[in-house]
Amino acid sequence: MDPGTDPRPDLAPAAPYAKDKTFVAVVGVLIAAASVLQIVGGAGIMKGRRWGFVLTAVFAAFSILFHLQGVLHGTGLVGIAVHGVIVYYCWARLSGKKGPAPA
Repeated sequence: MDPGTDPRPDLAPAAPYAKDKTFVAVVGVLIAAASVLQIVGGAGIMKGRRWGFVLTAVFAAFSILFHLQGVLHGTGLVGIAVHGVIVYYCWARLSGKKGPAPA
């Protein structure tokens, strides 16, 4: 038997790192979709629309959750503070406590 051939061709790997490439592609698509939604939320805020503040507050709240993981590793406090301010600002505008309430 030649050492370069596999006697079990049915068990040979299809392509090394094929699962890794798929995972990276899925994560990339999710990040791109989240980025587009955040840009849309920012445009809504600039136009003074209620949905823009809500969308931005929701994404900022999710970001706080992700930054909590970073606190375990000694990072993430700045991200929590920044997104906390964003959530507060969106809440204050939605409730009419800061500036006019959005339409």
